[in-house]
Amino acid sequence: MASNDPPEQRRSGDDLYAVLSNIRRRYVLYYVKRMDVPILLDELVEQIAAWERPRGTDGVTQSHRKSVHNALRQTHLPKLQAAGLIDHDPEANVVTPTEEAERVRLYPSAETSVWGHGYSLLSVVIVVFVGLDQLGAILLTPQTGTPLVEGLLLACVLLTVGYNYDRLRRCRRCQRCGPDVIVEEREAR
Repeated sequence: MASNDPPEQRRSGDDLYAVLSNIRRRYVLYYVKRMDVPILLDELVEQIAAWERPRGTDGVTQSHRKSVHNALRQTHLPKLQAAGLIDHDPEANVVTPTEEAERVRLYPSAETSVWGHGYSLLSVVIVVFVGLDQLGAILLTPQTGTPLVEGLLLACVLLTVGYNYDRLRRCRRCQRCGPDVIVEEREAR
């Protein structure tokens, strides 16, 4: 990793992944970066507790909220602050991301693939070409090879539909519970 910082100030990727190995710390960093304003600790606790609540339950219990609050205050926020990723003011109960946090890219795993858009575009193009071929407007292949080529094209379309169905299912899951956050470290600017 290229950086202008002295070697003792550079944070290795292993250190970053060690700090973010706990899902609650990833949730904290994801949420404060997404909001991009100072966040009250109570708001952060409420959001993380909501992400962690079991499926099928209506709300967050007070005991779970208290458990999340204590874990954040005693363990997770101090570790994130020691890593230089957040500033936590215990007096004001406010959490803000730091400049160092800008080097870390967090996003839900359901949003990670740019290939999904390519697959969707490819399936639309294939359907258009196969449709035009069936109408006789264009000739994709000689008549003897048509079943084989169209079978391959159909297989590609079915794979694309399956991929997009799975992606939609993962996106719905991310709306009901916390995101499966993926971490990437950006180069220092």
